[in-house]
Amino acid sequence: MAYPYSDLISFLEKLKTSAHKGWILYVPLKRLKQILSLKPMQDLVQIISIFEKERTCRLFYEDDDAFIYFPQTREDEIQAFVLKLNFRCGFEPQSEETQFQIFNLEKEIPRVVELAKKQKRTKDTIFSSSLVPVFQQVDQSMPFTPTLLAQLEKALLHADLSNIIRHQPVCAIVGKSPPMELFEEVYVAISDLKKAVCPNVDVFQSPWLFNRLMETLDKRVLENVMHHDGGAFMKNFSLNLTVKTILGSDFQKFDESMEPSYKQTILFELKQSDIFSDITAYMTAQQIAHEKGYRVCLDMATFDSLPLIQREKLGLDLVKVMWHSSLLGASVREETKKAIQEIDPMRIILCHVDDKNAIEFAQNLGITFFQGYYIQKLLYKTPKAVKANRF
Repeated sequence: MAYPYSDLISFLEKLKTSAHKGWILYVPLKRLKQILSLKPMQDLVQIISIFEKERTCRLFYEDDDAFIYFPQTREDEIQAFVLKLNFRCGFEPQSEETQFQIFNLEKEIPRVVELAKKQKRTKDTIFSSSLVPVFQQVDQSMPFTPTLLAQLEKALLHADLSNIIRHQPVCAIVGKSPPMELFEEVYVAISDLKKAVCPNVDVFQSPWLFNRLMETLDKRVLENVMHHDGGAFMKNFSLNLTVKTILGSDFQKFDESMEPSYKQTILFELKQSDIFSDITAYMTAQQIAHEKGYRVCLDMATFDSLPLIQREKLGLDLVKVMWHSSLLGASVREETKKAIQEIDPMRIILCHVDDKNAIEFAQNLGITFFQGYYIQKLLYKTPKAVKANRF
């Protein structure tokens, strides 16, 4: 299972309280790039497959570094794995920066955290030189204007977005069973983008300008997926897109780059407001997506808006509804219960899940798909989390 490098430190912090420790292997990808190929991640994933139990491993990666977590593997197996890596790469003496390092997490979590933070600081320095503020006056609040939007779009044109792209799993949970990962949502962390390029601007204050900004980000994310050498974006993921993006030429390029047999495992999430702002354009977009083999999900629905959603007429495969703690203690309206049944509870994802109460609330309504930080936490605590091959 592959995860973005940005998730590593939080994973290690959570692991401190877990009874399942295991091992971490640090792999400097720069060494693989020099000796193996232009696509070291593909080589690494292929080599990991010798364990024949990839599901128990977690691979955290970035352009130049990878950390592999082995929860229940003997040290001698990992030593043999390192020998295989050295054999593939050559046995020349290596500096500390390019050698493979094994850490026993029973004793060395602080060392791994420090190494990860050190690598992150290096990346943050590179990142800040790529995404820079689009104006000089950072000491005062500024309105989000068309002029500023144009500057933002120019800044994003060639910027490296890898450090603000996040992954979050969507899982099935039935009863008290551990989470089973179905796919990962791939999205841009708007808060991090805002902090990097326009910290004193409220980009949400103008919905029309913000939607235009999202279209620009859509194009960059599609480019990132198309050209990602790590092989992480092949199947079992979802992307947040706008209707306009699906109708544009950038989507056509993206589609041509995707493996046809994997398209049915790729989901496009479109915001509820985007769908209903131009229903004719949306219907064209979802028809294009379905004809090419993809799936479509309505994003950012609320329990109050569910009665307005006619899933089958809208050509929706899934509906993502937002959880809020205010729902606890409130009785669910009969109209909402009826809407859930008409949509089909097996087609609904409860997102923004932050505690177990949300799971219990949704399961009482027949909902079994979940997403949120609490779900991530459960998945990390599961030593042998099962990952489904498709939806």
